[in-house]
Amino acid sequence: MEPVSRTDDTTTADAPITRGFVQIAVMTKINSFASQGMNIAEDVAALFPNGRKEAITGGTLETGQAKVEDDGYPDGPHWRTPVRIPYMAY
Repeated sequence: MEPVSRTDDTTTADAPITRGFVQIAVMTKINSFASQGMNIAEDVAALFPNGRKEAITGGTLETGQAKVEDDGYPDGPHWRTPVRIPYMAY
C-alpha cells in the first residue's frame, strides 16, 4: 500500500482519511503472449470494484476502480503487467 495523502477536516482531528494505491504485478513468461498477462490482470482488477468496502481495525477501507495500467513490459525473465487499485481508508 502506498499512501499519497492524509487529511482530517474535523475540529477534533479524530477522523483521518488516507488515500493511496496498491499496485499488484502479474508476472507471466516473457515469451508467451501479452494477452495471457492481460487476462490475468483483468481478473485481478475485477476483484476490486469501485466502492468495495472492507472493515479494518479502526475504520473502513474503500477501493476505487482497479485498472490494468498498460499492456505490460519485460522484467528480467518475466513479462510484468501492473494492476493499480486506488483506496481510501477512514
